[in-house]
Amino acid sequence: MCSIFGIIGEQNNLKRTAVLKKMAEDQLHRGPDDGGFFEDEFCAFGHRRLSIIDLSTNARQPMQSNNGRNILVLNGEIYNYPVLRKELEACGHTFSSSSDTECIIHLYEEYGNDMTSRLDGFFAFALSGLATVCAAALHRRSGALCVYRYCNSSLRSIARLIVLIYSVCPMISK
Repeated sequence: MCSIFGIIGEQNNLKRTAVLKKMAEDQLHRGPDDGGFFEDEFCAFGHRRLSIIDLSTNARQPMQSNNGRNILVLNGEIYNYPVLRKELEACGHTFSSSSDTECIIHLYEEYGNDMTSRLDGFFAFALSGLATVCAAALHRRSGALCVYRYCNSSLRSIARLIVLIYSVCPMISK
């Protein structure tokens, strides 16, 4: 099973980078095949990957949209992604991987926030729209994948596992 995590807010970039790397190190066992980071002035996302559907490097996460406006990290599986992919290709979308992750990015481009009702699966994700203010959209189906969140006035953090939230916010009582 993969692991996703992120920090949204005006945290010092050097500190944010160090925290993100620590979060990734703590999750090597959940994603032994690959890992990646994305950072800009608004947010940082990380991912540890257990490759199942698309084993190529084209399916690496965090995944960026073709137009560079959206960044996504996904944990889980989208069961109906082959059907969604065909629908999106008919609408003119082009894909560079055969991953279910890329379907979510294209669904967001086509349907916006309404796209979550089209997804069937066992998943949690964070999506950042770079064209506007960075914001995370979290979703889960079938009640099995949790995404933990921590928020204060200047920082939001998301993670698939609660221990990663402690890495970002050590002042939280364990």
